[in-house]
Amino acid sequence: MIFKKFVPASTNDNVIWSIMSSLPSSLSTITRSSRSNGERFGLENMDLSVKQAIAACDFGEALIYPGSGPSPQISLLVRERSAMIRYFGETTVDLRAGFYPLDNCGVVTVLLRVGRHARQTYATWWDYWAPGGKESFQQMKRQNLLPVFFHGNDARRERTFVLENPLITFFSNVMTGMCRWNPWTPEVFMQSCREILSNAGSVEGLWEELADRLVD
Repeated sequence: MIFKKFVPASTNDNVIWSIMSSLPSSLSTITRSSRSNGERFGLENMDLSVKQAIAACDFGEALIYPGSGPSPQISLLVRERSAMIRYFGETTVDLRAGFYPLDNCGVVTVLLRVGRHARQTYATWWDYWAPGGKESFQQMKRQNLLPVFFHGNDARRERTFVLENPLITFFSNVMTGMCRWNPWTPEVFMQSCREILSNAGSVEGLWEELADRLVD
């Protein structure tokens, strides 16, 4: 069964989950570039290891940031060339998400697409059994807003999008299916992600694949 949530165009331990995007919304989306958004969602307290993780990313990669403080919020962080970020123009962020129940693990992917003139797609891969993974799934069932931060050439934040979280029901459905597996290893999870991406051909192919699948 594939659960997917499609948003049409309109819109603990500080664990960083790395993405494999190096293999190359009818919602009211708020688009702001002010510092206040970063402060609101905890990025002003982002520790050095997180900043170093962003700086270590290749352009086109994304990270899942679980937040910090007493009321953490999940955020998606994307490393992209500064020129490309500027070239996005007036745009929103579209999301598609898929749940792949495989023989040895369950893989969740959330894709982002952004850009008015040149569209770019980024993939994040969510490991339920990674340290802090279960808690982040639970948080995605609760939080109403989903911040997306784009970091440019020097890894500084250059653009902020705040979406109404369209994935609350999706993550609720996915969590009900996770009990079928015993905990898997990071190696098993990453190999499963590679297989899914290889079958799709690319992140762009995965985006199109999620549009074509039906929810059982």
